[in-house]
Amino acid sequence: MPSRSVYGMLKDQTGNFWISTTNGLSKFNPEDETFKNYNIKDGLQNNEFNGGSYYKTKSGEMLFGGIDGFNSFYPENIKDNNYIPPIVLTSFKKFNEEVNFSKQLTSIKEIELSYSDNIFSFEFAALDYSAPEKNRYAYKMEGVDEDWVFVNADKRFAAYTTLSPGEYVFYVKGSNSDGVWNEKGVKVLIKIIPPFWQRLWFIVLVTFLLLGIGYFLFRRRLRIIRMKVELQSAHDAQLSIMPHSDPINDKLEISGTCIPAYEVGGDFFDYFLLDNDQKKFGIIIGDVSGKAMKAAVTAIMTSGIIISETRSNKSISRILENVNSSIINKIEKKMFVSLCICVIDIVDKTLTIANAGLNKPVILTNGTVEFLESEGPHLPLGVVTKVQYIETSYSLKSDDLIILTTDGVNEAQNNDRELFGDERLKNHLLSLNRENLSVAEIKNSIIKEVQKFTRKEKPNDDITVLVIRII
Repeated sequence: MPSRSVYGMLKDQTGNFWISTTNGLSKFNPEDETFKNYNIKDGLQNNEFNGGSYYKTKSGEMLFGGIDGFNSFYPENIKDNNYIPPIVLTSFKKFNEEVNFSKQLTSIKEIELSYSDNIFSFEFAALDYSAPEKNRYAYKMEGVDEDWVFVNADKRFAAYTTLSPGEYVFYVKGSNSDGVWNEKGVKVLIKIIPPFWQRLWFIVLVTFLLLGIGYFLFRRRLRIIRMKVELQSAHDAQLSIMPHSDPINDKLEISGTCIPAYEVGGDFFDYFLLDNDQKKFGIIIGDVSGKAMKAAVTAIMTSGIIISETRSNKSISRILENVNSSIINKIEKKMFVSLCICVIDIVDKTLTIANAGLNKPVILTNGTVEFLESEGPHLPLGVVTKVQYIETSYSLKSDDLIILTTDGVNEAQNNDRELFGDERLKNHLLSLNRENLSVAEIKNSIIKEVQKFTRKEKPNDDITVLVIRII
């Protein structure tokens, strides 16, 4: 019913009740308990009727009085509108702007939108003009709306925002003024094209790209692991050619160490006996140009050749010449080995050196520091084919200190790119109270002095230091 205020009620020949109210006239069917309402747009004198102003004649004509007159009619002559109205789309907008298609909107079956067209709307109409303001509509976007959305004639539009890419179907149906529905209505397929990064070809491309990157990282990881294993093996091999502890000798106190700048470095040292009487104690200290695996392999090869040569009672100058001849065709052209061989005769207390391009040995005696020169060429091993190295001998006495180093000491740089140099080493040695220090403590003090100068725990170059005291 249009209103709860009833002014009059009459029953027609078919059993329907006609009821006048303050808001129009209503027909009630008691069989299906439905109301059919009429208002001023259906021809009533006014929507408001008067109380007690209703009458039914013997012929069945009904009269209802209202504030602007009265209405008279025969109920059997009041016919419902059974016309099923066609439903059409009258407008399609994006961002409230009309979209013009190449053909009539009524013939459009599919609309394609970009993912960025995230605001669009439809307008529609039921083509029944008997009382168009009483037409009703229902619409639904399949995939968005769960149920039909019912609207009146003054809201015959549907708007949607931010739909995800995909396919949707828009349905709309309508009724005439008497509620006769066109259930078929119309439908339009809506395709929202996803952005390129959501399209299949891009997803496939990215998938293959990620698989490729994953495979590359996997192979890279394998290479790193393999390299670490190889470096560890080279590191172990390099350590195997150097003494694991300081040697014990009644006539000498010796301590040496090698601190690689990387996992595997190019420095190496070793000890040997040059004669069967064990009175000539030999020391090898070397530095291979370059770092890592190649330097370690060259150091191992060079050390092995030297040890082999020492077993034949050759002079140390001859040993250097034979080693040079052996390695020059086995190493890369840009690589070389700086090497110094020292032999201490513990009976005669003499020091014999043959130097192939390494730092000068240092001797601390009687409170003075001397850098020992060796005669002849100082070319490193592996530079030229034939080199004749010359031995140089020096006298020793008890409590003399011999210091052997690689260029990781004198060429160590601080943040101002200053070199540690021979002078700082000399001054440090002179400042030591060597009578109260063991050779191991002197060795460690040299390393700490270099680290203090560079302000780095990890050196930029391998550091090898050997300290020998004559007893």
